[in-house]
Amino acid sequence: MKITQKLLMNAMIVLVLLGFVGWMSIEALKETRQSSDEMYEQRIEPMQDLNQMVRLAENAQVNMLTAVTYEDPSYIEVVSENFSKIETHMTNFESAILTEEEAELFKKAKANWIRFERVVNNHMVMIEAGDYETSRDELMNIGMFYESLSDYLEQLMDMNQAAVTDLYSDTQTVFHNSKWMIYIVVAVAAIFSLVTSTILGRSITVPLKVVTKRMKAMATGDLTQQPLFKKRRDEIGELSRQMAVMQRDVTAVIYDIKETAKGVMDQINVLTTSSLQVKEGSEQIAETMTELSSGAENQAQHAQELNESMERFLVAVNDMTHETTASTKEAETVIDLTAKGADSMEQSVKQMQAVEKVVRAAVVGVEELNTETEKITKLVDVIQSIAEQTNLLALNAAIEAARAGEHGKGFAVVADEVRKLAEEVSSSIHQITTITETIQSETQTVTTGLKRGYREVETGSAQINETKAIFLNMDQAYHRVSRSLQQVADQLLSLENGTINMQQSIEEVASLTEQSAAGVEETAASSEEAVQSMSQITTVGLELTTLSKELTDKVNRFKLS
Repeated sequence: MKITQKLLMNAMIVLVLLGFVGWMSIEALKETRQSSDEMYEQRIEPMQDLNQMVRLAENAQVNMLTAVTYEDPSYIEVVSENFSKIETHMTNFESAILTEEEAELFKKAKANWIRFERVVNNHMVMIEAGDYETSRDELMNIGMFYESLSDYLEQLMDMNQAAVTDLYSDTQTVFHNSKWMIYIVVAVAAIFSLVTSTILGRSITVPLKVVTKRMKAMATGDLTQQPLFKKRRDEIGELSRQMAVMQRDVTAVIYDIKETAKGVMDQINVLTTSSLQVKEGSEQIAETMTELSSGAENQAQHAQELNESMERFLVAVNDMTHETTASTKEAETVIDLTAKGADSMEQSVKQMQAVEKVVRAAVVGVEELNTETEKITKLVDVIQSIAEQTNLLALNAAIEAARAGEHGKGFAVVADEVRKLAEEVSSSIHQITTITETIQSETQTVTTGLKRGYREVETGSAQINETKAIFLNMDQAYHRVSRSLQQVADQLLSLENGTINMQQSIEEVASLTEQSAAGVEETAASSEEAVQSMSQITTVGLELTTLSKELTDKVNRFKLS
C-alpha cells in the first residue's frame, strides 16, 4: 500500500472518531435542551401561573378591604378583572398537571377557589347595594377562604419546585454522563491515533534510515551495494529502485569520465607545447610593432603639436582681423563724430558771437540806465531842497499868522496845509531816494556781472575757436588712421587665407600619421592579445592538467563492481 494511502486511511479513521465525538456531543446537547424545554414548559410556566393566581387573589382581597373601608365601589371593577385573570391561569395550570397528587391537590384548591369567589361575589353585591355594615361583618370569611386557597396554591408551588429540582438534577446527570462519554471517546481516539501514527511512522522512518545509510555509502564512493526493498510497492520501494538506477548510471558516468580524463590529459600536453611556441613568435611580433607604434606616435604627436600651433596662430590672426575691422569701423564712427563736433563748434562760435553782441548791448543799456538814475537822484535832491524850503516858509507863515491874531487864522490854516504837504513831499522824496539808491546799487551789480560775463564770453569764444581747430586736426588724423587700418585688415585677411591652407595640409599629414599609428597599435595590440591568449591557454592547459589529475584521483576513489 502506498504511503499516501496509509496516511489517508489514518486521517479517515481520526476523522471518523472525531465525527463520532461530535455526534455524541450533539446528542448530549439535544438531550440537555429537551430536558430544559420540558422543565420550562411543564414546571416553570405552571409555577408562574400559580404565582400569578396567588398575587391576583391577594390583590382581590386587598381591593375588597379597600372598597369596604373607604366605601368606594370603584375597586370592585379591579376585583372582577383579577378573577377573570385567575380563571385563565387556573385553566393553563390544569392543562399542565402531570401527577395524580398534583391533580388531587389542585382539585381541592379549585373547590376552595369556588367558595372564595362566591363569598367575594356576595360582598361585591352588598357593596354595590351600599350595605357596607353587613359587608364588614363578613370580611372574616373572605380572609379565611383566602388563607385556605393560598395554602393549597403554596403546596402546589412546593410540588412544582421539587419537580424542577428533580428535573435539574436529571439534566446535570445527563450532562455529566455525556461529558465523561466524550472524554472516554476522545481519549480512545487519541490513543488510537497515537498508535496508528507510531506504526505508520516506523513503517516509513525505518526504511528511510536504511535508504539514508545506503546513500551515505554511495556518497563515500561505494557503488558496489545491492538494491534494497525490491518487493515493496510503495514510495520507499520506488525510491530504492530509482536509487539502484542512479547507482548504475553513476557507475557508467565514472567509467566515461576516466576515459575522457585520460584523453584530455594527452590533448592538453600537445596544446601546451603548441601554445608555448606560438607565444614566443607573438612576443617577437609584439616587440617590433611596439617600436613602429612608438615612432608613429611621435610623428603624429609632432604633427598634432604643429597643427595646434597653427590653430592658435590662425585664431590670433582671426582675432587681429576682427579687431582691425572693428577699429576701422570705430575710426569711421569717430570721423563722423569729429565732423559733427566741428559743425557744432562752428554753430557755438556763431552763438557766442551773438551772445557777445547781446551782452555788449546790455552793458551799454545798463550804463545808460545808471546815468539816468543819477539824473533822477539829482532831481530828487532839488525837490528835497524845495520841500525843505517850503516847510521853512510854512513855519514862518504860521509864526506870522500867530502874530496877526484873529485876522491870521485863515492864513495859519493854509500855512499848516502847506507844511503838511511839504512833509509828505519830503517823505515821498525819501522813499524815492531809497528806491533810486537801490536801483543804482542793483544796476552797478548788473553792470559788474555783465562785464564779467562779457569777458567770459570773449574767453569762451577764443576756446571754442581753439577747439574747432583741434577737431579739424583730429578729423584729418582719423582719416589717415582709417586708411592705415584698412590696409592692415587686407594684409591680415591674405595671411589668414594662407594660414588656413597650411593648416589643412598639416591636418592631412597628421590624419595620415594617426591612421598609420592606429594601424600599428592595432597590430601591436593584436600581437599582445595573442601573447596574452597564448599565456592564458598555457595557464589553462596547466590548470586543466591539474584538474584532470584531481578528477582522476576523485574518480579513482569510487568502488566499481
